[in-house]
Amino acid sequence: MIRIRLVTLFVGFCLLVPYYTPTQAEAANAFVRSCVNSNNPSGTTLTCTFSAGAVAQHNLISCLVHGASTTATATLADNQSTPNSYTVGTYATDSTHGNRGVVAYAKDTTGGGTDPTVVTVTWSVAVTVRGIICHEISGADLTAPADGAAQQVQLSLGTGTDGITSTAITPSANGAYLFGAHYDSENNGIGTTAGTDYTGATTTGSNPRSEYYVQPTAAAKAATFTPDCCTTSYATFIHAFKAASGATPDVTKFRLRLNQ
Repeated sequence: MIRIRLVTLFVGFCLLVPYYTPTQAEAANAFVRSCVNSNNPSGTTLTCTFSAGAVAQHNLISCLVHGASTTATATLADNQSTPNSYTVGTYATDSTHGNRGVVAYAKDTTGGGTDPTVVTVTWSVAVTVRGIICHEISGADLTAPADGAAQQVQLSLGTGTDGITSTAITPSANGAYLFGAHYDSENNGIGTTAGTDYTGATTTGSNPRSEYYVQPTAAAKAATFTPDCCTTSYATFIHAFKAASGATPDVTKFRLRLNQ
């Protein structure tokens, strides 16, 4: 009888299996989807429309916009029932070729069925050679997501692996989502591929283009691209976004479950 009870207790204990289940808020930074649009004729607005699909998991939108003006300022809005507020970063201006670009982002805290499908940029004056490219990101911190940014204009750049570059930044935390984007400021239509470690997020058209990288360990990193050929000028941007608190699973957090 004693042996039977001991065996029963042992088996019951073995069935209590530790496991860890990340909550939705703890999901790591990830790319959800992107959109891109460009238009050469003069205008004051341009829209970027995301493809259809379930997107309730995203919580941040990051966009690069550019236009042929060295003084125009940009504001962004989306078609959510209560539009998100976009924070506009630092402009990169190519005075030689008469254009400028900037990255803006919004914390999308509503989610669910009201997720935005269209982002619109409005310039302060009419501009030509307009472009917009956006990423939807999941798992980002919603308190203070921005974690570093840089931008650079390179004139008459030739070929070379990772030659197109924003210059490097160092995020403050592991798991940052690195949003990289560039546009050809001479509008020569030269194709590019994503840089080392990055995944290209847009494969149609050549102006603008984007990429992303979820950096496991915080370290100095630039957004880079490799041109397909030829010589032209580029404006390139990198923005880092922190992951939500607790996004990296902690193996010390376990729950006990009775297997049945």
